[in-house]
Amino acid sequence: MQSQISVLNFDLVGLYERRKRGNLTHEQNVELKEKKKKSDKKEHRNQEIKRKEALFEDNAELRTRLNIRAKHGSFVFNEQK
Repeated sequence: MQSQISVLNFDLVGLYERRKRGNLTHEQNVELKEKKKKSDKKEHRNQEIKRKEALFEDNAELRTRLNIRAKHGSFVFNEQK
């Protein structure tokens, strides 16, 4: 996940530099907006995963009660009754 964010950020830097110099085409401007939205979404998801992991590290019983797998990206909430 982090490597995907890094690649998107690298692409965004190049597009922002072209826009700053006035060399950005309409297609590149559309690409810039799409990549920015995609980067923001991936960064938000990555932060969300980190917050949940920190919560479960502090309270291991919570992970057991909610029946959540420890693998990243696989938060399935099945509350045990």
